[in-house]
Amino acid sequence: MLGRIWLTILRLFRRLFAGRTPPAGREQNFPPVDKKAGEAGEASRRASRRSPSANLSPTSESSPPPPDLFFDGGVKPLDNADYENLFIQLLSGIEHGWQSPRVVRFFDERKERATESEWVAWLRRFGERVLASPTPNLELAQKLVRLGKLGVGEIGDVAEEIGSSLLGREAETWFNQGYQQSMTGDWLAALASWDKAIAIKSNYHEAWSNRGLTLANLGRLEEAIASFNRAIEFQPNSHQAWFSRGVALTDLGRLETALASYDKALEFQLEDYQSWYNRGNVLAKLGQLAKALDSFDKAIEFQPDYYQAWFNRGLVLRTLGDLEAALASYNKALEFQPDYCQAWINRGGVLRNLGRLEEALASYDRVIELQPDYYQAFYNRAVTLAELGRLAEAIPSFDRAVEFQPDYYQAWFNRGVALADLEQLEAALASYDKVIELQPNFHEAWKNRGTVLEKLGRLTEALASFDRAIELQSY
Repeated sequence: MLGRIWLTILRLFRRLFAGRTPPAGREQNFPPVDKKAGEAGEASRRASRRSPSANLSPTSESSPPPPDLFFDGGVKPLDNADYENLFIQLLSGIEHGWQSPRVVRFFDERKERATESEWVAWLRRFGERVLASPTPNLELAQKLVRLGKLGVGEIGDVAEEIGSSLLGREAETWFNQGYQQSMTGDWLAALASWDKAIAIKSNYHEAWSNRGLTLANLGRLEEAIASFNRAIEFQPNSHQAWFSRGVALTDLGRLETALASYDKALEFQLEDYQSWYNRGNVLAKLGQLAKALDSFDKAIEFQPDYYQAWFNRGLVLRTLGDLEAALASYNKALEFQPDYCQAWINRGGVLRNLGRLEEALASYDRVIELQPDYYQAFYNRAVTLAELGRLAEAIPSFDRAVEFQPDYYQAWFNRGVALADLEQLEAALASYDKVIELQPNFHEAWKNRGTVLEKLGRLTEALASFDRAIELQSY
């Protein structure tokens, strides 16, 4: 396997430098050849090939230079083929355990043929070409990074720079693939791509963050939080990772920790209205309503048309009892999102609390216009009509509410109340029976049922209903 890898790298070197001229700055005009010296040199080389010891690497500073330093007529500067072959030898040595002293000696032994700056210049040219090549070079990248980690000076730094760029490019390819897969909702494939990117570049914080988002979409929230933690480890000021971590923690109900995450997100991006909004929601769930209101106000400050923040601000204000301010917030939400049914519903509720029943009725009518099967709107409309004394008009709205939500026992109960007030006693009794079927322990339904049975003259049944109401109310 190792042999195949080196053959691949060798072919890459040859392909990248095919037809290239020797590096600039090295004169190629060598001294005339002395034939006698050449003959002596050839004889010496033949002798050295016969002697096994001639191929041993030098072991000390006083060892003779390696035989590849010379050619007939003097010291031979390196050409591209030499650089390639020697660099492959170097990487192979590192693969077999060379440490910094051995690597330094490797270059020292050849310093008459190429200075450090010339090695660096060649390596930079090589880096430019390998980075321009579309061919994946993961093994080479890893070896270059390993050379850089040995701390052998500028050539190591340049090697690590090239290797890191190659690794980054490979990781980015997987990252982009994961992004495309996530856009189509193919979460498992996206997760595999993020994992590939991280396997290549372990500190790829964007990949860790996106991996967390993918896991969250798969419902694997604890794993998602672990991924966000890794992203933050490599990029402590990653606003997106802190924000997404807060969302996952909120979904898990770990509100205090989620709040801390949103605070960190805002530390790095103060104007992020979504972090302010989510922070407000967490504070509201924690019962810290005044602080929640401040957070919603900040969200609106940075995003004035953020209708969800206006709506939730209205919820907090209504809970705090400031109905007029709550109404103003709902109106702002509807200004920016006129079709927001929940805002129309809540607006109607505040108007009812303020005694402005006709306006409340108009709000519910608007909801039904936008969403004809919105059972809560029919229910609230019916209750408002009953409060206006328009009981006969209320009954059809109760009917529509239970048509769209058959187990809505509150609607059945109030329908019974309206029918009883209209003296439609049999229909009222049927409504209370339905309530008891859905909610057997609802003592008010048993009591009202008893009252209707009493009016119908069914006294024994009425007494049994009253007894049951008393029994339930005593618990």
